Amino acid sequence: MPEPLMFSQNDPRGNTVTKTLKQIIAEMEPQHRRDQALIRKCIEGITEYAGQHAKGFPPEKLAELRVFVEGLASYWGLEDFCQEKIEQLYLRPFDERVATAGTSAAAGGSTMERCTAAVYGLIRHCEEIIYGGDSAEKPYAHETIGLMKEIAGAWDFESDVLDEQTARLEASVQVLGEPVMGGMGQ
Repeated sequence: MPEPLMFSQNDPRGNTVTKTLKQIIAEMEPQHRRDQALIRKCIEGITEYAGQHAKGFPPEKLAELRVFVEGLASYWGLEDFCQEKIEQLYLRPFDERVATAGTSAAAGGSTMERCTAAVYGLIRHCEEIIYGGDSAEKPYAHETIGLMKEIAGAWDFESDVLDEQTARLEASVQVLGEPVMGGMGQ
């Protein structure tokens, strides 16, 4: 049996720690599950936003939001990437909520709770895009930030933390994909 692949890194005290890929994945799994739960709530918030504002949106906007919801579910591996489950659990409820456009909030939480979940889920999603470091993702990162601002503005969600996070994300997107000084070829 081959030896497991080992990775080394320094801990906060400067000590070198060596772990197997299996150990690293086991440490990351709880955070990934929390992120997935946040993204599920984010999708509920985007769905509510679309439903409350659908009568004022052109059909293209609703189609864009629906595609964005599908992309979020797929990106985060919700429902083990099963398209049928994504359709059933996220896209069908989106379509149903849009069909009841202009009505009061759907069951399952207040508008402010859904707004908060949508905004913070979009922040987390944008962080993940930026962390990937691919300059081809810049337009998607800008789209995510734009949707975050749009939802926050529509629901009068104001926060110094949101302003700071938005500024941080926008600055990070500007340098997305640019070489880091001291990297390869420097």
